[in-house]
Amino acid sequence: MQFKKVTLTIPERLHDECKKMIESGYFANFSDIVRAGIRAQLEVYLFPKRNEDWFERFAMLTTPSQLKDKEIIDRLRKSREEIWSEKYAGRFG
Repeated sequence: MQFKKVTLTIPERLHDECKKMIESGYFANFSDIVRAGIRAQLEVYLFPKRNEDWFERFAMLTTPSQLKDKEIIDRLRKSREEIWSEKYAGRFG
């Protein structure tokens, strides 16, 4: 897969919130956050009726359980990637 480098400017508050998500382990880095955001917007724009699958999986992963935070985060990341792969199979990278 080929990548293109993009430079972007965001408000300081957004930057700070992104740093918190990275430090909390929700994302690996800023590129991961941007890619997730772009994918989410493509999903809404291109396939507005397909969002139900994501919400069902998310609900299953976030119900109260005995899982540790890291396990929940790992499962969320894995589900996000699985859903993306199943639906788009390389269309957007």
